[in-house]
Amino acid sequence: MIDLIVIGGGPAGLFCAQRVAAAGLQVLVLEKNTRAGKKLLVAGSGKCNITNTGSIDHFLTSYGKKSRFVAPSLRSFFNTDLISFFESHGLPLIELHSGKIFPQTLRSSDVLKVLISACEKTGVSLNYNSSVSEIIHKIENENSCFSIVANSEHYFSKYVLVSCGGVSWPVTGSTGDGYVFSQSLGHSIVEPRPALTPVIPAHYDCATCAGFSIQGAFISLWRDGKKIAERQGDVLFTHVGLSGPGILDFSRDFKPADEISITLLSFINGVSNGVSVSTTSNADSQLLSLCSSSPKKTVKNILCSLGLSESL
Repeated sequence: MIDLIVIGGGPAGLFCAQRVAAAGLQVLVLEKNTRAGKKLLVAGSGKCNITNTGSIDHFLTSYGKKSRFVAPSLRSFFNTDLISFFESHGLPLIELHSGKIFPQTLRSSDVLKVLISACEKTGVSLNYNSSVSEIIHKIENENSCFSIVANSEHYFSKYVLVSCGGVSWPVTGSTGDGYVFSQSLGHSIVEPRPALTPVIPAHYDCATCAGFSIQGAFISLWRDGKKIAERQGDVLFTHVGLSGPGILDFSRDFKPADEISITLLSFINGVSNGVSVSTTSNADSQLLSLCSSSPKKTVKNILCSLGLSESL
């Protein structure tokens, strides 16, 4: 009888396995891929943004209505604890891009090496090519255990951790298995929706603007003619739609048929022809003033002088 079986050898599964094994319990990780951490290796374009230096209040604000749910976890193990873990295991970290924490080598593979090494040092068993097909919860004589079938092999454990990821990137192994296992054990499943994803509008004619980004844009979300939410963040125009942190962080709230409004000028810093164009709400009057003061300039030239690309 194994103390804990972890299904899924991603960073969450490996980290939990290591922590539990370090407490003296027997832990087995079942990973269906030929190696662990397949999705981790492509995280942050292969550089792996581990955490950031924000305060706990900043973290909680980022979770919106779900902040109360994640608060106990964050207070039990916060970013400073995670940074200490990796540095104590010989992986120096570096702060880049306004508080984002990366491995100093900028290689996701080095983060994975630390996790696997930590697991091995604490006695975690790692079984690859082990595709779980069934989990059954048994109670006999008031004793609870789990029966797990993987590639015709049967395993028994006191506890099981389902750490299979979602359905975000099937080629890495995130094929939705965790939803099936959890539902079979009696959990109710909230229908999965896209999050941290670019947006492809139904009508998009800005393909020629691909590569242009707007820093600190105000993004409004409209539904049935009403503004229901607003965020601020960087927006990137792509060949097929919108991306960038401002869109990615906001995307969990989007639904089909919603409308997105993005400010293009109200956040631009600087003065043009004596008129301030920095963080004001009345962009229309500012543009009219600029046009009036430069009657021979085209609207396009005036907009370009404010920092917008010619294509946009």
